[in-house]
Amino acid sequence: STPWQLEVHTLLMRRPLESFVSTVARFMGISVEEMKARIDARHRPNAEGDSDIQPISAHDDMAEPDKDPKAKVEESTTTTLEKQSAGKAMNIDQAFKLLKLVESFTMKQPVQAHLLRQGALTILVSHFESLVADLLHFFYVAFPQALPSETGILTLAELREVGSIEAAQDLIITKEVEAVLRENLQGQLSYFRKRLKVDISSLDEISDALVEIWQRRNLFVHNSGTVNRIYLSNISPKYVEKDEIKEKQKLRIDGGYLASAIDSVFLCGITLMQKCWRKWNTQTEEEADSALVAITYDSLTEKRYELAVQLAHFASTIDFATDSNKRIVMINHAIALKELGRADEMELVLGQVDWSACSLRFQVALWTCPHF
Repeated sequence: STPWQLEVHTLLMRRPLESFVSTVARFMGISVEEMKARIDARHRPNAEGDSDIQPISAHDDMAEPDKDPKAKVEESTTTTLEKQSAGKAMNIDQAFKLLKLVESFTMKQPVQAHLLRQGALTILVSHFESLVADLLHFFYVAFPQALPSETGILTLAELREVGSIEAAQDLIITKEVEAVLRENLQGQLSYFRKRLKVDISSLDEISDALVEIWQRRNLFVHNSGTVNRIYLSNISPKYVEKDEIKEKQKLRIDGGYLASAIDSVFLCGITLMQKCWRKWNTQTEEEADSALVAITYDSLTEKRYELAVQLAHFASTIDFATDSNKRIVMINHAIALKELGRADEMELVLGQVDWSACSLRFQVALWTCPHF
């Protein structure tokens, strides 16, 4: 067998023949039928009975002694994508090389991928806790009189060490923040609700999902991902029944779970940040509106339509400073519903307000929702 045949054989062992031919045809920009014809012609013997596949000799590298070896290497590493972008057609050898390169990028070790997803979940929770810490620091620096009286007790040694009123206040704030971060997710959100009077009731819809994410993260950090009674007693029974989770079972994180977790934690963070922003700094509500509009728009461009719908649901619970931003979010909500195939819900969203007197840009946007 020639090296070319061995390379093709290796690829064929990894995927069905039809899938392989279809993939190469796509890279070459030709139909599957034409690709099959070219393969047949390549393997068909010529008049002398020889195949047009030529063996590669170990001395072939000596065929061009006058060529600079460095230039030869650079030429051999020129990607077929560059050639294709220059308008040159890709031949079958180039297509096989490109496919081989793509295969090397897409092959993943299951254990390594799982470890990466596990690490991503842990970092995700850590980033949320950093947001909680930042919000609490901001609040107590802006409103130091709101610090709980029991937190404001410092020992004589601590007072001597800090040396100033400002440093003492910063130490008290740090102690309060650290005390909140030692709580679980429910405790942290309860602190914002009860202590700081921040209305985050819109998170009730995803509270079960958030608790499960935190509990699963704790399993991986403290118990190597093995289910224990603490996990089972804290999560909603619907997750236990749905996934048939049992004690001592080893949990894993697949791509779908991680993507859903990212969206849920992102939504929780945006909700908490927006609610605190609007309560603690009422002079910049229009800026908060613009930030929410931008985030909803970004979720659409990233094709995270379920997240866009959830963000829009949250947006419906707040009072926008301008009617324009409110309508922009409604349009984005409708687009997300349309992409998800939920036309009836889209019509309900758009039917909540009168659009007849709106500016031209809103009229143009409505054209993207043909069922309305």
